Amino acid sequence: MIVQQSYQLLTILLLVVGIAIAGAIVYHKNWAWKTRWTPLWLLSAGISWYFLFWYFVLTVMRVLAPWDQWEQVAPLPGTWERYLNDFFKNPTHAYFAGAWLTGISMGIFSLRLLRERDTRENLPIAFMVTNFGFLFVALSLIHVVSNLPSDYHRIWIDRVVTTILIILLWGTQVYIRLPLRSNR
Repeated sequence: MIVQQSYQLLTILLLVVGIAIAGAIVYHKNWAWKTRWTPLWLLSAGISWYFLFWYFVLTVMRVLAPWDQWEQVAPLPGTWERYLNDFFKNPTHAYFAGAWLTGISMGIFSLRLLRERDTRENLPIAFMVTNFGFLFVALSLIHVVSNLPSDYHRIWIDRVVTTILIILLWGTQVYIRLPLRSNR
């Protein structure tokens, strides 16, 4: 129990460090607070990453370790499906997977901050909207997929839908075009 809590704290600490690094990048290259709303948008983006992290942790445990609750329908021991289930049943592995998946979004944010000079003040808003939009769509689709018959092969539909949504999130964050800042 203590080990599990320490890994949770470590993962949360990694997210906080990632947000702090992104904040340091924000200040790099003379990008100070352009408006009084900038701290609010950065905080909102950080909160959206926090929710995204927990969504990924729970999704990894739900999609990649679905058989820990139903041993009678679980794949046979020794198969790759059972190995994957047993690996991600451990919360430590799910936390690291969640941190890795969230870290990709934070890395995209950091790279875009370094690359784009004219639209930096709109970037936290765009990432907040894409993260919360992803969460809304993903949670809505979980409801649709969970109403399918629950047998061994239903989990593949869930895996495919989740993978496509994650790819769409990252693709949107890489290619979203932001309006230029106004010269007020």
